[in-house]
Amino acid sequence: MVLQLLSISAFLLLLASQGLEAEATSDWWKEEIIYQVYPRSFRDSDGDGVGDIQGIIEKLDYISGLGARAVWLSPVYPSPMADFGYDISNHTDIDPVFGSLTDFDQLVREIHKRSMYLVMDFVPNHTSDRHPWFEASRRDPAGPYGDFYVWTDCRPPTKAGEAPGGVNNWLSCFGGSAWQFDPIRGQCYLHQFCAEQPDLNFRHAGVREAMRSVVRFWLERGVDGFRVDAVKHLFEDPMLRDEPVAAGPEKLTDDPADHNYLRHDFTTDYNETYDVMAEWRLVLDEVAGATGRRRLLVAEAYSDLPALMRYYSWRGKALADFPFNFGLLTASGTERGGGGGGGGGSGRFCNAACLRTAAQQFLNAAPEGAWPNWVLGNHDNSRLSTRFPPEGRFVRALNTLLLTLPGTPTCYYGDELGMSDLQLLPEQMVDPLGRRFPEQSRDPARGPMLWSEGPQAGFTDGPSPPWLPVESGFGAKCVARQLRMPNSTLAAFQAVAELRRQREFLDGELRFLMETEAELLAYWRGLGDSGYIVAMYISANTEPLVLDLSASGCRSMSLVADFRAANRNDFSVSGVAMQPGDAIIAKAADCKPDQLELRVFQRSRREEL
Repeated sequence: MVLQLLSISAFLLLLASQGLEAEATSDWWKEEIIYQVYPRSFRDSDGDGVGDIQGIIEKLDYISGLGARAVWLSPVYPSPMADFGYDISNHTDIDPVFGSLTDFDQLVREIHKRSMYLVMDFVPNHTSDRHPWFEASRRDPAGPYGDFYVWTDCRPPTKAGEAPGGVNNWLSCFGGSAWQFDPIRGQCYLHQFCAEQPDLNFRHAGVREAMRSVVRFWLERGVDGFRVDAVKHLFEDPMLRDEPVAAGPEKLTDDPADHNYLRHDFTTDYNETYDVMAEWRLVLDEVAGATGRRRLLVAEAYSDLPALMRYYSWRGKALADFPFNFGLLTASGTERGGGGGGGGGSGRFCNAACLRTAAQQFLNAAPEGAWPNWVLGNHDNSRLSTRFPPEGRFVRALNTLLLTLPGTPTCYYGDELGMSDLQLLPEQMVDPLGRRFPEQSRDPARGPMLWSEGPQAGFTDGPSPPWLPVESGFGAKCVARQLRMPNSTLAAFQAVAELRRQREFLDGELRFLMETEAELLAYWRGLGDSGYIVAMYISANTEPLVLDLSASGCRSMSLVADFRAANRNDFSVSGVAMQPGDAIIAKAADCKPDQLELRVFQRSRREEL
């Protein structure tokens, strides 16, 4: 590898020597990589087969050594686990399977001691049906919690598995009717996800104040920000009108029980959603002003671009620092099933032109001054390695893309290793979506982290098996093995993460090059006449190419990162041999960015494409 890597310990010593602290006025996320930890699958410290907070603490040095200094933690709140933590029964505590509030406070201290940041999952749209609020609502309709949820009159089903009658056609993101009859109250409640996840009524002032209190509780414990889950579902049509059947290009299924069967005009992205986001923004800013530390607010919404961009600001009010940008995910065929994303993929290959278009669409739609961000994987979608077959070939190139575009990158745990989807039988699935629609299961992307070549990949040392099976053939991918390999997928991630700290990547302009080239993605990141040329060959074809940099017009150029499967260290500006999955980063000086030119040849015929 051309770029010399810092060891994890040396990297930590460097951070400590610089004395990096959270700044009150700085938008710290603009310089950081966010690393998503799915706690159940990260590291099990007590041998029960489920990851926990102490396991995360144990691996903080690893995360920091990646170059990622912001940790996004998926839910760890008390939950019956009908949807593995997204069905919350108490918003201000920790589920015993993960630890305790004492463990959480230790996690906050350990993260801040390393000059890192903690972002929590905030799940406001719904609660568990075992939440005290819901128990009070169903038993006392006239009481203070009677209207905390969305209730309506309906006819109870006449047999098991039948939907209630006398209500509209709304569908759950997990399939079937979005309405559930409650025999205690004698009415139906709305659940846009599992039946065990009743939707809160955000038109009720008490709900909004209760959720603001939840935000304050975690901020006071030192949390540095929130990712707001399923935010587009907060409001629905008060008239409960039927939604239209999807047609034309929007038609994705013929199954009337599938969430995608309808166009969701009356259950998503209501303008009132942006008003509530503004309320949360005010809470974060008030706490930041009092404590002297800026806090991050991220919106999770699989929405079209016009609706997505409103999460930046609305009617002059600041909202999220950014909404998660799923453009690269949906372009690569991952959005299936539940409106929250869904696992799996459509099977289409997203080549260089496809990725370039997805990036340009987001950047062109963003309001002036809006901070961009990039996501290539998460707990709701098929693994990066699996979505771009053959598995593993394109991971280094795609991580290079993730880390070198302007804005904040979010990396899903294990994608830095090239982890793949688990191969599961239907009877092995525990995801509620997967149990109903096995092809849409999110379980395959949630496999245990691969730490070592030992039993259970080092995820757990105890007698209980992991809650999901470990990926087969994990030895070559595990952290311990890759740390010994200078050209590994993990080493490539570390190398680009280190390069990303250069001002050209943090503050420099982005200029796409060779925009008519379908299979080679190339762009300039620079300040003035100096910067970097990033190029990657993303194609389902197998024909090698030769990239000619000699026509770029730059007076000097050197290779600083070389992620090619072959011809490594064989660098000539007039002939960089590349195979599908290869990526390079070249440092260039004395350039004219508006006149940069590159050429691509087919290697076998030296014929310009």
